[in-house]
Amino acid sequence: MTLKIPEKFLIVSPGGKVLAEIEIIDIGQAGEVEVEAYTTIKDSEENIIAETRKNLTVNERTNFIESFDLPKKISPGKYVFYTTITYNGQIAVGSGIFTIGTQYNKRLYIIILLTIIILGIIIYVIKRKKSKTKPKTKTKTKRKPKEKKK
Repeated sequence: MTLKIPEKFLIVSPGGKVLAEIEIIDIGQAGEVEVEAYTTIKDSEENIIAETRKNLTVNERTNFIESFDLPKKISPGKYVFYTTITYNGQIAVGSGIFTIGTQYNKRLYIIILLTIIILGIIIYVIKRKKSKTKPKTKTKTKRKPKEKKK
């Protein structure tokens, strides 16, 4: 059995959705067999966040996708997507680790950063041109001596 969390779901926001692609291979018996799939999401302290149990019919090889909608108030950190397949007293296990945290778009971050840099350059060039067009000579005003009152 293999369990793979697609890259898109390796970092998930609280309240988001996580999914895994699960493949069951070579049950060891010809023809269709009934297996039980038990899937959980666990935190680092082995607390179960979500779970599902279902029976599947397998014929040599079966693929399925299991997904969970995560709670909005889930703590950031590492979590385990864990699936156990049971058939005729035999157990197959697969797991994958994903992170709940703030997800940011790298392209958007780069675009914002480049925009700030370009705006800074434009402001610098405009200020420099304005300072070149203004005369730099300072005129001193002469003070008239105060007349003494008699």
